Amino acid sequence: MDFFPFINKHKFKIAFGVFVAYLCMSLYKIGDQGLWGDECFSIDLGSRTIRYIIDYSLYKDTNPPLYLIIVHYWCGLFGDSEVAIRSLSAVATSAGCAAFFLFALRFFNWQTAI
Repeated sequence: MDFFPFINKHKFKIAFGVFVAYLCMSLYKIGDQGLWGDECFSIDLGSRTIRYIIDYSLYKDTNPPLYLIIVHYWCGLFGDSEVAIRSLSAVATSAGCAAFFLFALRFFNWQTAI
C-alpha cells in the first residue's frame, strides 16, 4: 500500500504533529541544568532597551541583533527563568523540524520526510 496520497493529503497535520512531538521532547527536563554563560549574556542584553541592543550589536558584537531583540520580547512575555529562556530555542527548533519535514516531503519522498 502506498502511503503517499494519505501523507500528501494530511501533510500539514503531520507537520504539526512533528512540531508538537519535537517540542515535547525538547521541553522534557529543560530546566534541570543551571544557566550557561551565553544564556546569562542573552538574559542580560535582552533585559536592556531595544536601542541599547542595536547599538551593542553595531559597535561591540559581530552578530546581528535579531536574536537578542526576540529574547527581549520573549522575556517580557515569559520571564527570565531557565525554562523561559530555553523554551525560545525549543520552539524555534521544533518549528524548524516541522519545516524540514515539509521541505523533504516536497523535494524528496515521504520516506525521507518521515
